[in-house]
Amino acid sequence: KHKDYEINLEYIKVTLNKYNFYDNNSFKDEYELGGVTTYSKDQTLKMNYGSFANLSKSRHSVRFFNSSDVSPDDVLDAISIAQKTPSVCNRQGWYVRLVKSKSTIELFRKAHNGFSSESQNLNCFLTITFRRDFFSYPLERNQGYTDSGLFSMSLLYALTSKGFATCPLNANLTRRNEKLLRRALKIGKGESLVMFIAVGYYEDTFTSPNSNRDDVKDVVK
Repeated sequence: KHKDYEINLEYIKVTLNKYNFYDNNSFKDEYELGGVTTYSKDQTLKMNYGSFANLSKSRHSVRFFNSSDVSPDDVLDAISIAQKTPSVCNRQGWYVRLVKSKSTIELFRKAHNGFSSESQNLNCFLTITFRRDFFSYPLERNQGYTDSGLFSMSLLYALTSKGFATCPLNANLTRRNEKLLRRALKIGKGESLVMFIAVGYYEDTFTSPNSNRDDVKDVVK
């Protein structure tokens, strides 16, 4: 019944077999494929130094921050670091809005389910956009998302290196909520929304989802 759909059933079978899905005992370790891990703030911050490999391993998506107020100056330092991101013809078409307004954060919490609870202590988030007129050729219609995606990943690592806890958030909004946020953030029609980044500080201990990573042999073709 799947013959008319582009579904790679063989890949699904191989993936399920890789994790012994059909074995009744395959989930005896509840953390193998799901759940969360508890981390120490001190240990996480120590891993930020020494090598990019350590920095990469120390970055986690964190949805609960402590109550400390985020320093805009430190966030600006991280944005400055991320400015080294390559872009097509060095156009640097991205923009960042650093949001700390309580009323705008309240609106964001209602519009985006990723940070809807007050207990998450969100007091700063970043909005990543790009100007469409930086990419005028039809063949470049997706380039703004590519460049801004590269920049956003650089920014996440830069924020991590500055000691921030972060969580990347999609911009998949309803038309109504996008309109409300665009108005609040003064985003014109000439800019496309790419994503949001929640920024805060680690709690002494915090949890992050166990996100299984495929083996390098599975992604290199």
